[in-house]
Amino acid sequence: MINITGAAYYIYKYCKADAHESIGYLSYLLIYLISLILVMMILLRMSPVNYDFYLCPLSIICYFTFITELLPALIDKYLSIQINTKYYISTISVFFICMIIPIIIKQTNYNRYPESCASYDRGTLCTKNTNDMIMFEFLDYAVKISNDNSTLYVLPEGIAINFILNRGNPSRYYAYMLQEQVFLNDDDYIDEIKNIKYDYKIIVPRIFDNNYRYGINYGVKLVNWILINYELIKEDNLIQDGLGRLLLYKRKT
Repeated sequence: MINITGAAYYIYKYCKADAHESIGYLSYLLIYLISLILVMMILLRMSPVNYDFYLCPLSIICYFTFITELLPALIDKYLSIQINTKYYISTISVFFICMIIPIIIKQTNYNRYPESCASYDRGTLCTKNTNDMIMFEFLDYAVKISNDNSTLYVLPEGIAINFILNRGNPSRYYAYMLQEQVFLNDDDYIDEIKNIKYDYKIIVPRIFDNNYRYGINYGVKLVNWILINYELIKEDNLIQDGLGRLLLYKRKT
């Protein structure tokens, strides 16, 4: 609603402004329109790509201009109430400070949790998250049983794990996420695995919108093929948020 109102407001201001002022209004209008398009793409699920990171800075600009400029102008025009800028900004500031306080409390409580660290070729990683600690133990085991010459393939996405373990991705397919489903299917990955014959395979649980899971809602044929041709040698449960299981497989000889 803020994006629609803001876009309409700046269209009106742009049409009424002179050549010098129109540039500023046009800039704000473009920001509101881009933000509106991204919001609609998320709400209508027009694409599997996650737009949240792109939307965040634009949303901040939209909310700031809406609260500090657009809202007072609308109140003044339609309600004939002249807002005292000093008291208005002070009230808004207090409101947002009150919203920040719960975040600060949550962060303070989080900092009290014990920290766990693990060292790899890339450096030392430290965390207070229970799932990350489980992941560290799981990766330590994967490092112990494998060697530098063995191939390790991670599904549905292994960029972070490959980076931590200082391993190159053995496949031309770096991931099998929602985006890849547009132009790839299970048979493409099965053919790739047959050709390369990976020594080890890690399956990392990934949950998308509406509880959409790899190996359950998509990639089922690929996972079933792995179960037939690979042996499960390690399994760990991620206990927070019901994320699922970490699975390590070894190719059957």
